[in-house]
Amino acid sequence: MLNSTKEAVILLGESRIISDRRHSCELTENGKIRYIINSCVSDDMSVIQIGRTFLKEGIRHRCEVKGQTVTYEQKSTCYENGIHYDIGETFKNGSFQLICKENGVAVKEAVILLGESRIISDRRHSCELTENGKIRYIINFIGCFNSNGSAEYKPGQIWTEKHIRYQCSREGMTRVLGCVDGNGLFIELGHDVLMGGTVHRCYRIKNTTFYHRFISRFTMILCPNPDFDKALIH
Repeated sequence: MLNSTKEAVILLGESRIISDRRHSCELTENGKIRYIINSCVSDDMSVIQIGRTFLKEGIRHRCEVKGQTVTYEQKSTCYENGIHYDIGETFKNGSFQLICKENGVAVKEAVILLGESRIISDRRHSCELTENGKIRYIINFIGCFNSNGSAEYKPGQIWTEKHIRYQCSREGMTRVLGCVDGNGLFIELGHDVLMGGTVHRCYRIKNTTFYHRFISRFTMILCPNPDFDKALIH
């Protein structure tokens, strides 16, 4: 039934593990000597009977007959919601079509309902009904651009342009954080910073952000207090 090996000599009644398989030499009822492979053996010495499959720590072990030989296979699987999936197998979880890969589960595509919109990575996926009654699937980049559109920023990124510091929000909206002077001093939007007699001001009027600096008409006097220094403005 099964092929033998020339590399090892197995005595009658003996059983030996060779190349992940258990080889045996036995006497049949009609008095003939039979050499068989009756099971597979994993690295941790677990025995897998021919035709059986079992899962252990995310690895699928399979022992089966192929032609005139017995093969032992170990394959990685993905475990999701109580189910094991083979590499390359796809399955659905909520609104996402997932795929099992060598390094784990990945999103293959999103299932977006009509009128729904979802953010996946740096893209917004939308499903909408057009005026002529057709369903349209739209994928838009979520990000921000500088004033002349020459630079592109992903959500969370911060950049400075013409003394103004911006941040790109998760929704792809440009948000003003504050102002920056020529030496890198940051002034939060709506605040003043007094340094060396110069006031640095960052403020916004309607949709325009302004950065101004001017000499302060106030003087700073430090009060000699043993416990703390208190600044008085006169």
